[in-house]
Amino acid sequence: MEDIKQMLKQQLVLLGAILLWMAGVLALVPVSWVAHMIIQESGDEDIPEIVPRWEMGDALFSGCLGDFFIILGGSLLLSTVCLSSDHQLPEQYAMADTQDTHQHLETGNRRL
Repeated sequence: MEDIKQMLKQQLVLLGAILLWMAGVLALVPVSWVAHMIIQESGDEDIPEIVPRWEMGDALFSGCLGDFFIILGGSLLLSTVCLSSDHQLPEQYAMADTQDTHQHLETGNRRL
């Protein structure tokens, strides 16, 4: 029962990491689009001087920084899932790992 709870927990953390990545990328799209439009319109000579020109303000930089932190949070969650030591090895690999440990101990005790 405990193994099922642990596996479910890892799957939920993995799902959270994927959702954070998707949210970060999808939020970066409109922020980048607005930045692109501002840069394009600032160099356009056909727009009369009466029309106000946009500047890249604090909101645009806050959006980029927020997206960076969302993607960073997803990356950290993903790394905790991938690097956790709770992964259960299949039986054949667990047995080979145990034999390798015993072999290392036997060779380490020999005196030359």
